[in-house]
Amino acid sequence: MAKYKAKDIAQWFVNRAIDEMGNGGEYITNLKLQKLLYYAQGVHLALRGEPLFDDAIVKWNYGPVVLSVYHAYKQYSNNSIDQAQAVHIDPETESILEDVYREFGQFTAYRLMQMTHNEVPWQNAEHNARISNDAIKQYFEQHYVE
Repeated sequence: MAKYKAKDIAQWFVNRAIDEMGNGGEYITNLKLQKLLYYAQGVHLALRGEPLFDDAIVKWNYGPVVLSVYHAYKQYSNNSIDQAQAVHIDPETESILEDVYREFGQFTAYRLMQMTHNEVPWQNAEHNARISNDAIKQYFEQHYVE
């Protein structure tokens, strides 16, 4: 069983993007947030052998989506999510999230969507179906984590 809910990890990414605003960063959109959740789950699975969160990641037209998080932020549509909220993440997990943010947060939401469309876990899943953690873990072990 995972330590966190996807909403907590999502809030960490939202807070992190807000923190970047002073350094020329940008707020995060729901589309970008969804892709960062996918990459965080993949990296965590590959490094730790267990899911970061238990919420399903499903295949949608615009890439992988965590439905609970999508619905929590859908009122923002394509606009920036600017609502900071305290969330506690342990230091080891936060280090992984920081790496994911540094590696993938630099890309636009559209570019992240394109990247996920070129990856086997998304390609092999049925539309609206769960992308299996096993498929994500195997792909990330082979392509992202050394």
